[in-house]
Parts: sequence; structure tokens; C-alpha cells
Amino acid sequence: MTHLKSHNIASRAYFSPPLNEDPRIQAPSTSTPLAKDISSKIVAVPFFADLGADKARIISDAVRSFIDSRS
Repeated sequence: MTHLKSHNIASRAYFSPPLNEDPRIQAPSTSTPLAKDISSKIVAVPFFADLGADKARIISDAVRSFIDSRS
């Protein structure tokens, strides 16, 4: 998310906390360690109906540059 921010791209945690831990959902108390782990790793980038191909390319290029920098 820091990398995306450095490219002026908004991002946020997508399912954090996992839905079963979200107090607004009122789910039964259940231990879901895998869901908790995965939810901490999902990042939402901008996505909406009016997102043009040029902006989508900028976002995908920034994601790709981050992945390339990690390998």
C-alpha cells in the first residue's frame, strides 16, 4: 500500500478484519485463523465502472513494478 501511495494510487485493506470478526456483521464467535491470515494480505485498488483503461494501466503498472521489485 505504501508503494501504491507513492504512485498516488489509493488502496486499502479489503477484508480486514475478516467478516466473522466485523462487529457490524454479528456473526457467531468462531476461530478462523486462515481467514484472518488471508484477510490481512488482501489489498483493494481502485475499481469502479467508470475506471478507464488508461487509469487501469497505471494501477496495473504500479502493482507490477512492486512485484518486480520483490523478486
